[in-house]
Amino acid sequence: MIRRCSPLVARASLALAAAACVAVALFFIRPSFAPATPPEGGPRLAGQARLAGQSQLAKPAQPAALARMLPVPGMLALTDGGIVVPLGWPQDKTAEPGIPDGFEGQLIVAGRGNALSNCHGWVFTGGRYWIPIESVDTILNDNGYKLVATPLADDLIVYRGDDGRPVHTGIVKAVGDDGFVLVESKWGKHDIFWHTRDKQAFGTRFEYWHSDRDGHLLRLSNQTMPATSGPARGTVGG
Repeated sequence: MIRRCSPLVARASLALAAAACVAVALFFIRPSFAPATPPEGGPRLAGQARLAGQSQLAKPAQPAALARMLPVPGMLALTDGGIVVPLGWPQDKTAEPGIPDGFEGQLIVAGRGNALSNCHGWVFTGGRYWIPIESVDTILNDNGYKLVATPLADDLIVYRGDDGRPVHTGIVKAVGDDGFVLVESKWGKHDIFWHTRDKQAFGTRFEYWHSDRDGHLLRLSNQTMPATSGPARGTVGG
């Protein structure tokens, strides 16, 4: 059964609001749904909802895996305070297009992705590089983000695992009545999707972050980082 979408309260254009309204209707087409296996190589840690009023969330997913990330020669990212954020590319640059198994009817493809960025890199480098999850909290703190209970359009949503580390990052595209939140995020080597905050593979513990800065992109620099002896091991997240 299709339910009428809620009025959207967002700092987006009228075109985005209309698109989000269509997305809401599609999300409420509820086919039989079994808990899905998260995208291979993506984050699989889950905990509990961090903020009040977040009930009936997606079932917890499974633990995340470590992945090897090759440093990008001559390129690094900087926070607003000048802290270096390591950048990388995966050893295997094979993309995994399409909607992951088990999420048919739950996601809308907002854009075609590639293997050159993970979710954090899609948010903070415009989809050019991978950023390890160990750097996400550094970015949030040094770029002036504040934890908020109620998101606005263009705020960040961060999913965390049992250990508190950020396993997935997305951008809030629209909000509405009854706690409706439309998120846009990149799933590992998969595409870029529109989804509700609950219809995802990254667990039930999430939080919203707001910043008054202009956009979310880090400053990129072509300065050379100290040489490493080989591929850097890091938890790359979704």
